[in-house]
Amino acid sequence: MSTYHDEYPHSLTQREAAERLLALTDYWDAQYNTRTEWNGDTGTICGRVLGLSFRARFDVEPDRLHGELQVSFLAVRMGGRQYLKRKLDHYLNPAIPLDDLRAVLRQLTPVRA
Repeated sequence: MSTYHDEYPHSLTQREAAERLLALTDYWDAQYNTRTEWNGDTGTICGRVLGLSFRARFDVEPDRLHGELQVSFLAVRMGGRQYLKRKLDHYLNPAIPLDDLRAVLRQLTPVRA
């Protein structure tokens, strides 16, 4: 596995950025059976998608996300980093209401009686 370090700037408050990233990781956990753990504004996620394992650690900071991703070179070649950027662009877009982002998860998760 190779390790990649990346930063992603945002214009949200640190709290709102963390809430939006939580919505994204909840989506991934439900959609792809990944496992995310949070400790304050620091998260770790690991899993296997399309047969490729990965592990990441990320920190939500006041003006950016800082992340470290451990993934195979094949995953990068298959467009993993571009997918991640598209998802972050969408989930950290202040024009999209947080409730709309959370609604995506509700569509994936069956309602329990």
